[in-house]
Amino acid sequence: MRRQITNQRPQRPQLTDQLLLLGNAQLFKVGKFVHAELKASSVPADLSSYGK
Repeated sequence: MRRQITNQRPQRPQLTDQLLLLGNAQLFKVGKFVHAELKASSVPADLSSYGK
């Protein structure tokens, strides 16, 4: 009985790993896009100029 249970390991961990990698890639793309947008916008990078 015990051997049968160990042999019936689901393939799910591999699938979740792939999904996590996909999600990380999407987050990386979004982060890069947002970073580029912020750079391209007129907001100054350093906020020290606002105090003057």
